[in-house]
Amino acid sequence: MQETDYALRREQRSVAGEQLTLLRGGTGNRVLVVHDEWGIDPKEEIWRLLGERVEVVAPVAPGFEDTEYSPRTKTVRDLALLYNALLADFADEPITVIGISFGAWIAIEMAVMNPSRIAGLILLGPLGLRFGP
Repeated sequence: MQETDYALRREQRSVAGEQLTLLRGGTGNRVLVVHDEWGIDPKEEIWRLLGERVEVVAPVAPGFEDTEYSPRTKTVRDLALLYNALLADFADEPITVIGISFGAWIAIEMAVMNPSRIAGLILLGPLGLRFGP
């Protein structure tokens, strides 16, 4: 399978002084997908199906897949700051953020830091959250 056959295509973007790999595909309103602790496979059928309804933008966290580790993104908070900077760069209006497992934790941090940029949250198997005392 060639990369052109994938539901998501790769692109590089400079965000807040970091080189960030984005996986993008589909048409419609944009959604930001924050991947789980395993990364994101651009060949998965879910991205093609989702891309029939929305434009998927999925940053690859530095150090995941074949991207270079960055000492500036060591924590969930660091990643949330980076992804909020990404939203400031390319989203004119608030967008929906889909967080998967570890990515759901990051998505919640993003929303807490900058709720005006987030139209909605979809959290799939959120990891790292505590409720109650």
